Amino acid sequence: MKTELYRSFEGKLNIETQSGYIIYEISDYYEIEFVSLGTGATSKFRVSKDMQFDFTDKCKIGELDVGVCDGTIKGQAFYKEKWYSTELINKMQKEHQDYNWRKYI
Repeated sequence: MKTELYRSFEGKLNIETQSGYIIYEISDYYEIEFVSLGTGATSKFRVSKDMQFDFTDKCKIGELDVGVCDGTIKGQAFYKEKWYSTELINKMQKEHQDYNWRKYI
């Protein structure tokens, strides 16, 4: 079950607040979802609930996003409608000798 824990904006996105992020609790993970009104785009990733961080710290949220998606922080990255674990990301990077694992999906 997915429970919303934090929202970086009040209510819904609008002209004044066109982007933000929502943090959900799912089993053993925090799922962070970025949303944008302008493009309609969303991106998301998951980190272990053992990871301690301030939900309001946008810089830390950005660091976690980059770290998970680059395979340097343990978690899960969402890409092309599928979740990829850090272990799988690292395996693809090693197998292809390429940091950009997404191009092999």
